[in-house]
Amino acid sequence: PLVYCWRGGQRSGSLSAVLAQIGFRTSVLDGGYMTYRADVREECKDIPQRYRFRVLSGPTGSGKTLLLRDMMTRQWQCLDLEGLGKHRGSVLGDVEGGQPSQKQFESLLCEELRGMDPSKPVWVESESHVVGNLHVPQPLFEEMRKAPRFELVVPFEERVRYTLSTYDELGARTEELVGLLGMLEKIRGKAKVAEWVEMAREMRGEE
Repeated sequence: PLVYCWRGGQRSGSLSAVLAQIGFRTSVLDGGYMTYRADVREECKDIPQRYRFRVLSGPTGSGKTLLLRDMMTRQWQCLDLEGLGKHRGSVLGDVEGGQPSQKQFESLLCEELRGMDPSKPVWVESESHVVGNLHVPQPLFEEMRKAPRFELVVPFEERVRYTLSTYDELGARTEELVGLLGMLEKIRGKAKVAEWVEMAREMRGEE
């Protein structure tokens, strides 16, 4: 189990000593969790400016995430916002297990960037300022907006095929898919969403 201290004062020190005596490995944060959170908030403001970002952009289904993760296996410096936020970045993007909290997301971002070399570029996928329910810290988002962009150009048919394979689990849960599509009515209009809903139900009927 992980037990963390709130203020890092005498009570935290006393509990740490007791836990150490019964076999736990312990340490006490100077100033406790509140000071740690203040440090993370400050780091979220400052740390993005130390790096040179490169942004992979392209429409849905162009394989940005696939390419980014392939680059990671080849030891390129990449910041995987969707991976850290446990979300695929669209209305259909929920990942099993749910998302971390906003505070945990910010800690993960800072930890990831801290381990990178500022002399080398950092590749990141083009995202809006939100990843699911999480907000990309504004200083990082601003650096991404200013960064050079590299657009993936992929034929429409290939994008459709890739998208269907990525979200294939929703094909078996038609009503869940219909509910998610309904969230797009304000953006794309009721008529267009109704057309998509009909297509989803027709595809389910053909299986």
